[in-house]
Amino acid sequence: MSGTGPASVVGQHGEYKLVVDWIAQAWVEIQASTPDWEFMRKDAALVVDAQKISLPTDCALPIALVLEHQGQKRELFHLPYGEFRERYRLTVFGLGLPVVWTNAGHVAHFSAIPDQPYSAELEYYRTPQILTEGVDTPLMPERFHMLIVYKAMEYYALYENAPEVLARARQSYNENISELSRSYRPAISLARPLV
Repeated sequence: MSGTGPASVVGQHGEYKLVVDWIAQAWVEIQASTPDWEFMRKDAALVVDAQKISLPTDCALPIALVLEHQGQKRELFHLPYGEFRERYRLTVFGLGLPVVWTNAGHVAHFSAIPDQPYSAELEYYRTPQILTEGVDTPLMPERFHMLIVYKAMEYYALYENAPEVLARARQSYNENISELSRSYRPAISLARPLV
């Protein structure tokens, strides 16, 4: 492929359309390669005023939900949906301060019907960002944006049956994805000794 490239990502046809699609696909694939990229974290203010409330539509994986109660913040205990359902299946929910929660899709379920509206802060990992417009900027730090190009080069190399381009793209991608992982993944911590 030669030339200056497309002036816009919208309305492309032929090979330029393929390039635009490969870049969008590459970015989604990088984001989906691990659920806990630090640059995918987000906070949202919520009001917990019912036994079930909607979560933000871009919430892929909740990290923590903190309720404000009597001037103090307290983190609610999160249960996987199956455990929550099993534990509270026959419960008649009463009024009170929720202490346990779960999520099924984009709905949060609480262990009590809130006795008042509570301000809350949800920390979560977002769903993958989709690049659709020419002004969209990937959420990852700019110094790693070439990762998207290297991944898209892999698609291009496979399409054109260009093994030398594929080898160069994979080498560059692997070097940079390792650096991104070291910089923007949670640190692995070892458990303390039991004795």
